[in-house]
Amino acid sequence: MALTTTISGSTSDSYATLAEANTYFEKHKVNFDSTWDALSDAVKEAHLRDSALALDSLETWRGYKPDSDQALEFPRELGWISFYQATLYPSSEIDNRIKNAQCEIVMMQVRRLDSSADTIETRFESKLSALSNTVNIEYQQRSDQKMMEAIAGNSIHRIRQYMVPWRASRRLQRA
Repeated sequence: MALTTTISGSTSDSYATLAEANTYFEKHKVNFDSTWDALSDAVKEAHLRDSALALDSLETWRGYKPDSDQALEFPRELGWISFYQATLYPSSEIDNRIKNAQCEIVMMQVRRLDSSADTIETRFESKLSALSNTVNIEYQQRSDQKMMEAIAGNSIHRIRQYMVPWRASRRLQRA
């Protein structure tokens, strides 16, 4: 089933089209491009649908939906929060930052499902126990995990940075 990327559509299920995701990974994520290319189009579309829902539920987003019937959280009408931001990020289109954030979530999903990324050689043992002919090994997170995320260019921080214009303030405002 093809992706539905209609802006403010009641049946929309993705922000980025399959072609846009392919282009994003080809141009910006050379270390991930071959992994993405190995997936079938149906699996890629399933990841894009899932990542759109994940992005929608990531935070409480600023503004409101311009169409009460729209399926996804974006586009958002920023209203009078800031005239500059309202005109810079119009509700009549899906900004590329939103599509980029969706692609970053896809990367995180695919990498977590890829068993080769978490082999015994790349993990550190934290506890080893044996009982009645069974062995239990517990692993700790790699000590260089943060550095690896920085090199790979994929982390929740990067996704949140893409979404800055739509992130709601956590500060209290006086009435």
